[in-house]
Amino acid sequence: MCIRDSLDVYDLDGLIDPGDTEIEIKITSDSDLVLIHNIITSVNSELPDATISFEEITFICNNTVDLNYTVFNVNSTGSLPAGTPIKFYLEGNQIGQAVTNTILPINGDESGIITLTIPTGTVPDPFTVLAVVDDGGGGVSTVTETNEDNNEFQQIINLADVTLSVVLDPDILIANSDAICDGEDQVIGIDSLTPPGVAGTNSTYQWFFNGVIIPGATNDQLTVTQAGTYELEVTYGGCNVIDDILVEYITNPVPGTPNPLIVCDEVPNDGEAVFTLTDADADIINGQTGVFVTYYLNQIEADLGDPLDELVSPYTNTTPDTQTIVARLEENILGCYATVEITLIVNDAPAIADPIIDYPLCDNDQDGTENFDLTSKYNEIINTLSDIILTYYNTAADANLGDPANAIPIPTSYTSAGGETIWVNAVNLEGCTTVGSFNLVIPTVTITEVPLFQVCDDDTPDGITEFDLESQTPTIVAGDTNLIVTYHLTEADAEAGTTPSLSSPYTNTINPEPIWVRVEDAITGCYGDFQMELLVNPLPTPVVPADFIECDEDNDGEIAFDLALKDTEIIGGQPGVLITYHETIGAAQAGTPVLASPYTNTSGPIQTIFARAEFTATGCFDIVPMNLVVNPTPTIPTTITPIGICDINLDLIEDFDLTDRADQIYGTQSTSEYTLTYYTDPIDADLGDFEITTPNAY
Repeated sequence: MCIRDSLDVYDLDGLIDPGDTEIEIKITSDSDLVLIHNIITSVNSELPDATISFEEITFICNNTVDLNYTVFNVNSTGSLPAGTPIKFYLEGNQIGQAVTNTILPINGDESGIITLTIPTGTVPDPFTVLAVVDDGGGGVSTVTETNEDNNEFQQIINLADVTLSVVLDPDILIANSDAICDGEDQVIGIDSLTPPGVAGTNSTYQWFFNGVIIPGATNDQLTVTQAGTYELEVTYGGCNVIDDILVEYITNPVPGTPNPLIVCDEVPNDGEAVFTLTDADADIINGQTGVFVTYYLNQIEADLGDPLDELVSPYTNTTPDTQTIVARLEENILGCYATVEITLIVNDAPAIADPIIDYPLCDNDQDGTENFDLTSKYNEIINTLSDIILTYYNTAADANLGDPANAIPIPTSYTSAGGETIWVNAVNLEGCTTVGSFNLVIPTVTITEVPLFQVCDDDTPDGITEFDLESQTPTIVAGDTNLIVTYHLTEADAEAGTTPSLSSPYTNTINPEPIWVRVEDAITGCYGDFQMELLVNPLPTPVVPADFIECDEDNDGEIAFDLALKDTEIIGGQPGVLITYHETIGAAQAGTPVLASPYTNTSGPIQTIFARAEFTATGCFDIVPMNLVVNPTPTIPTTITPIGICDINLDLIEDFDLTDRADQIYGTQSTSEYTLTYYTDPIDADLGDFEITTPNAY
């Protein structure tokens, strides 16, 4: 057996027709051979394979685009004939056609360019551009190809990516609250510019204002200062696009020229005053609406408009007499403003006398009123000032208002009972005022009347005694060293003040006796008088009491005496008498110190104290002595020898002589100083009641 290893190649030309899909191959052998066969066939139809692509559309100008396309004959076995139709579609609608110009060999290609119209204003966004090769219309192929499914190429396009479009910044409108103030710079420019790549220096720009070209405005931004419509024309690739922006400005308010704020100072005229700054608002606003005014110390702070720097009204000036501040007039929408200076002026107030001395008049006719010439105080009040007008009022409120209708109508003859305040309004040429006051005084001489001057009678109880009249003077003048006090027998003498006054001490002639006291003010010469009665009060007549004897039970020499037990005895029936007790005659005369009752003697066995008997109504008193006597208490033995006798008749009764034990009981005590009594009961013995009457036969 033979094994043959060989490779045979057979040409199948003429055996395959266009459109065949199968080839039948038969292998036979007439030899004694073992055939091991692998059949490799390579069959290529001689057919073209048309495909197409186009450059990406990146820019559409004026609804047209020059489309660069290329037709390919790749993966083919034959040439693509010339004149192969090409169709271009926009969203399924044919917008252009072409044909191949040459026969395209295998792997050959042909490029071309076609101008297509793309109505960018009406196409959907995004839209599709489709190129189809070998399209005889309606998608019908004109050339048999190896692959009929690869004849198309498309691009899905967003308008913003390919069309020239410019959108400027949003309109700057007052209604949108983004307008700015007149005179301020406003930068406007492009909000968006498409397609990508056209921005910056790749395009040219031209700005217009209200339709008129702005020379030299060729940048993509523009700084404007006027209200109006601004347009920007952008040129790129031979295409133009334009957009506009409306710019509004808020009109700055125009402040009126304010009058100076003039305020009057107050004495002592330090050049500072309180200003109500808002008083200038109306001048500055000048009828404008939608505006408000604030005030600042200087121009820098007014321009900044910081609320923290704002002057608060009422405001006290910091520069004496005259100060210039700045008012800021601002509208309510954006805060556009203008400023104006305002002058603060402080005028001096009249520095009148302060205090104004009281105006005294003596009530010479004693009718309780006097006529005062208020204008007599003029020179004193104006205090050397000139051009001062004084007006007089009854109240401070009226004086502060300064309304002449409320003034005292006849100041040269003003009737008053005194004790009232007159208010005076002083006005200078600048209209500044100062209010002062003075008192109208009708001196009645402030005295303390002593209607009754009473003294106690002397040792001769006749109601006639000496009176120390001068002793009443301190009470009458009450510390006023300007008062002069004299004493007179009659009212007429006191009124005249010329008759020699009574000397002091003065002895009354009758009891009681009226005299008159004149009290004169040494400064004003005004005086007053009153009647004073001289009264001599009698002395009490106390009874000299019997010795006040008490037993000294513990024999220590001291006894607590209930002094009040002697009151009735000393008073002796006189009404209105008060008894007090004193250790010494001096204390009794002074009425102090008073011994408290019960009183324990301080010496003995006899101590003399003094009882003061005083009329409670008048204070007149007399003094009597009183002896306090301390008697020692006798001592009795604690045990006494019992008395024993014999019961002779055995009846248990015998007579006892109780005095048999007297010597034992007396001991060393004198029998002349003590007596013995006997009792059957200790209580009776303590009380001294029911004594045994026959102690020697009991």
